[in-house]
Amino acid sequence: RPVSLVDIAPTLLRLAGRSQDPRMQGRPLPWPDQDSGEGPLVYSEVGTPLAHMDALRMGRWKLIVSARGTRRELFDLSADPGETAEASATQAKALEVMSLRRDSLRGGMEALRSALGDADGAEVTEATRAALEALGYVDD
Repeated sequence: RPVSLVDIAPTLLRLAGRSQDPRMQGRPLPWPDQDSGEGPLVYSEVGTPLAHMDALRMGRWKLIVSARGTRRELFDLSADPGETAEASATQAKALEVMSLRRDSLRGGMEALRSALGDADGAEVTEATRAALEALGYVDD
């Protein structure tokens, strides 16, 4: 569901075990059971001139994948929030599930990118450039 800043205070109150004043706006954000392995998917990418990797977080699990997909690291964040103990050797099923979800997500993004075209080579019209400049996004 969509969320808003007014949902933050009710969420913090619930996490602190306090009740929400009925006059407050907002609702507590959904909080998945960290031990269930379920919950919303959170995907992120990091790219630098030297390296690129992406990560998928779902519930207690976090999968980090290298640029070519040759290196996959799995972490159990409920047992290891500092991501110091790579768990794929002992959690083969979780690695398989997370890898399939990540690969499916990446496949969908690649298909969308292919259908929409690559924005890197897109030409920007003068009108668009002027509008972006007026908003402060273009710096000469």
